[in-house]
Amino acid sequence: MPGSLRLNGAPIEAQQRVRVTVNSFLAGGGDNFSVFKQDGQDVRTGLMDIDALERYVFAQGTVAPVAAPRVQRVN
Repeated sequence: MPGSLRLNGAPIEAQQRVRVTVNSFLAGGGDNFSVFKQDGQDVRTGLMDIDALERYVFAQGTVAPVAAPRVQRVN
């Protein structure tokens, strides 16, 4: 819906340029976000997602996952 997307409380106009940050999957058009790949300008990249994760795990030493009750059976 036009006018529903806002930045700092102000509506973003249809032709207004804004900078967004997304992961490499979405930037490449993943999940049908083709507009990022088609219309993206002044693209800047950093580490690949997997490289950032690898550096994080290496810096932390041992990483132990926390059990999260994300899936629950409902009877």
